[in-house]
Amino acid sequence: MRLLSLWLVLSACATNNESNKDTALPKDSAEDLPEEYIFEEEENPDALLSLGEIELGILESFEVLHSLNPTFVHDAYAQVKDEADESCPYFYEDYDYDFWSDSCETEAGAVFSGQIQYWRDQNIQDEFYDIHDEASYNGDAKVTTPQGETFVGSGYAYRSAKTGIDSPNSYHYWSMWGEYGWSGPGLEGTWIKEDYSVDFTMWSGNYYGSNWATYTSLSGGLSGLQGDINTILLREFMIYGEELGSECALEPYGTISVRDNQGNWYDVVFDGPAYWGGWAFKPYCDGCGMAYFRGEEIGPSCIDFSSWLDWEQITW
Repeated sequence: MRLLSLWLVLSACATNNESNKDTALPKDSAEDLPEEYIFEEEENPDALLSLGEIELGILESFEVLHSLNPTFVHDAYAQVKDEADESCPYFYEDYDYDFWSDSCETEAGAVFSGQIQYWRDQNIQDEFYDIHDEASYNGDAKVTTPQGETFVGSGYAYRSAKTGIDSPNSYHYWSMWGEYGWSGPGLEGTWIKEDYSVDFTMWSGNYYGSNWATYTSLSGGLSGLQGDINTILLREFMIYGEELGSECALEPYGTISVRDNQGNWYDVVFDGPAYWGGWAFKPYCDGCGMAYFRGEEIGPSCIDFSSWLDWEQITW
């Protein structure tokens, strides 16, 4: 009897196994997927932009970079900060700068939401410098005024303008990343009224008491640009003038990369001195960089960067 029971159990298992084998998917079923699920990238896509379009896109992008003054973030926040009342938002008194983290509405109808650390100093002096203006914004917040005007600041924005106490040299430094916006009055024509994503650093200085910048270093970039180019990225970009002994005053050093609206990147490599006092190959000091598309040479790209040594918005 026990043998009969064991035989019945084994027979049932065998039947179930056969059933499972009949209903299981074949191992090579993945090979039969419809072709529309398989994307094959074009191996050698054609460049969409000509040299002239690349140069124009870089020039237009540099006009925006030239305007990326973090002060506009500080000025916009200062306007909405005036909408605060005694209890909204709550400013923590343990810090020697503004710090609040809140979600509230004032009696007048202004709405504060998020967190901000902010400070600004003007016309002060430290051990080495006369500091004309220095400010820092660090936060992720949205503030709406009773009139419906909105400030949005998500990121970090720092600016410093100073002159040496024992020298006539002046320096300007910008560093910011994130996304910002201001829909209220004032600041018309500035970048904070546009829809940009920013990650950009600028260091510029004038030496020996000159009335113009003699050295500028840029890195990072921004996206959200209009036109044939939507994004620009700078790597180790630097330009300095003959006053500092540049052997290649016509041409900067570094790489500028731009992206077209189809997602393709173009690189322009410049051959100026890699650092202050650095060597440069004279025949390459023609103000032109070599443009590349996916590693292939397109041709020389000639761009005038002299505006970065003569800023109208900065009083030297």
